[in-house]
Amino acid sequence: MRRLGTVLALSAALAACGGGVSINQDYAPGTDFAPYRTWNWMPNQGSTANAANNQIVDQRVRFAIEQEMTAKGYQRATSNPDFYVGYQVLLDQETSYQTVNDYWGSGWNYGWYGAPMTSTSRTYEQSWTVGTLLVDFFDADERRLVWRGTAEGTVDPDRSPEERQERINDAVSQLLGQFPPGM
Repeated sequence: MRRLGTVLALSAALAACGGGVSINQDYAPGTDFAPYRTWNWMPNQGSTANAANNQIVDQRVRFAIEQEMTAKGYQRATSNPDFYVGYQVLLDQETSYQTVNDYWGSGWNYGWYGAPMTSTSRTYEQSWTVGTLLVDFFDADERRLVWRGTAEGTVDPDRSPEERQERINDAVSQLLGQFPPGM
């Protein structure tokens, strides 16, 4: 049952990527991205390496990345690509606490109006899951990381499969909109 919960949470993590997504990139300074025209998936990159063996999430992410790469004019090459693409999904549980004080009584201070002021404090806990999608591009010849993009957003596990794919597509589109850098 715990494994099912993990799979659902990971699926939801990627579904979060859409509205309210934080996008960032980093790249190796001095890298000439102009010669990069062909790409392929990172060797050993696949459903067993990502999203806790969730093949549905793996298919959604791969579909979105392949769609964006094609739209940008990059061709997938199964042999001798210019660069490799890999991705990871990370989940982080966030918690926030808020304490609310309730005051009542007849005065501002004890005895001001002849009656003591009393108070009660209640603390509320709110938890949510933040999902992060990392997409890495590695130079095929030099075997080095040349670009990394991250998309981070709050997980919404109540999305339909169609909404999850749409949110992943949107996040990948925003993310790869920053590649190649400076162009």
